[in-house]
Amino acid sequence: MRVSHKNIQKSAWRKTILVALAVSVAALAQDPPQSKPQSKPERKPLTLYRAQSGGLDGDGRSELITWDSETKELVVKTYAAGHWKQLASHTLENFPTLMKVANLYGDRKGELIIGEGLRGYNPKTGPQTDIHLRVYRPLEKDGWRPTEIFRQASERPEVTSLEVIDLGGDRRPEILFAYFAEKYQVDLRVARRAGSAWKIEELPRIRMGMHVAAGDVLRNGRKMIVVGRPYGEAVTALGDGLCWTAWRGLNCPSSAAFPALFLAIWTATGKWRSSSPMAGIPTTAR
Repeated sequence: MRVSHKNIQKSAWRKTILVALAVSVAALAQDPPQSKPQSKPERKPLTLYRAQSGGLDGDGRSELITWDSETKELVVKTYAAGHWKQLASHTLENFPTLMKVANLYGDRKGELIIGEGLRGYNPKTGPQTDIHLRVYRPLEKDGWRPTEIFRQASERPEVTSLEVIDLGGDRRPEILFAYFAEKYQVDLRVARRAGSAWKIEELPRIRMGMHVAAGDVLRNGRKMIVVGRPYGEAVTALGDGLCWTAWRGLNCPSSAAFPALFLAIWTATGKWRSSSPMAGIPTTAR
C-alpha cells in the first residue's frame, strides 16, 4: 500500500502538536517557580538639625552654631571676614533639645547653654540617658570643655524650656529651665551662680508645665515666672504647694474657665502664687 507524501506530513504535524501539548500540560502541572522575595532597601533615618546664633567672642558680631544628628558635631562658624570660617567644633554625647546663647559671666562674651537628653522616652531596657544642662565656652584658647551644672535621671529626658534672665536684679543672670521628670510631670529649676560654681534651686513640679518664661508681666517692676501648659487639670487641683491664698487680687478660683492656661508666679522672696488668666490679671499681661 502506497502512502502519500501529504499523509506523512499530516502525521508528523499531529505528532509534533501532541508532543507540544503534552509538554505544556506537564509544565502547567508543576508548581510555579518561587520568586525570591526582594529585600527592601534599608531606610535611612532622617537627619535632624539644631541651629542657634549669638555673640561668642565679644566682637559684636553673632556666630552661627549648628548641630546635626548624622555627624553629632556641634560646629561654630563666623562670617566676620566676608566668608564662612569654622572656629570650633565638639561632638555631643546626647541630643541637644534646646540651645541658648547668653552672657553669663559679664565679660561681654556669650556662653552656649545646652539642655541635652533625648527626643522622647528612654528605652525600657539597656543604657539610659540622663538630662544634662551644660555651659560651653567654645572660643577659649585651651579648647572647648563644657561645664555641667545639672544632671538628672528621667524616664523622659527632654528639656522643654531654657531661659536666661536676671531674676534678682543683681546683673547676674540666672538660668531658668524645665524638663520632664516623669511621663507627664515637669520639674522647674533655677540655676544661680555661687562664686565659680552653680547652685540649683528646686521649684514646684507641675503636670505638663512645659513652657516657662519670666518677666515683669504685671508691670510692677518685679520679675515673675510664667508657666504655660498645653493641657492639664484646673488650677485648684494643683495642690497647696502651688495654689496659695489671694495675692494682689489674684485668686485661685473654684473653677477656671480655661484650666489649661494659667500663671504661676514666683516672687523674689521665693514664694509661689497662682491664678487663672481670667481672675483679675490685666489684659496687657495675659
